[in-house]
Amino acid sequence: MMVGVLQLQLAALLVMASCTHGEMEVQPDAATEPEGGQVLASESVAHKEHKIWHHLEKLRKAIHKEANKEHELGPRIEKLEDQKMEHEREEEELVDKLEQQFQQDADDVKQQLQRDAERHNGSMAPQISNRTQEPEQ
Repeated sequence: MMVGVLQLQLAALLVMASCTHGEMEVQPDAATEPEGGQVLASESVAHKEHKIWHHLEKLRKAIHKEANKEHELGPRIEKLEDQKMEHEREEEELVDKLEQQFQQDADDVKQQLQRDAERHNGSMAPQISNRTQEPEQ
């Protein structure tokens, strides 16, 4: 993304440079006005062109640097995305195993409670039946 922004800036400067390369209207200022009052337009234009070309060169280097960063980061990003996907798969597998274990534990507890209830009811049944069979006095 940064490269795109730098490329737009470079394109804008190229347009400016092409406009200044041809005819340019120069306003007199203290730096370009000699003692006689005559404007040195060619020096002013050359100075501006030099500044623009210098800035263009800096932008070109910045674009190249950013492109290299993106080129270097690309494989790293892909590797990290692969690792992320692998971790997500492992997480899903762990969640599935935990859900299965939880269900198995719940089934085991339910069966144990049923056995305990049956044993408890079985041991209580003779006492209840003995009470009902005793004659009342």
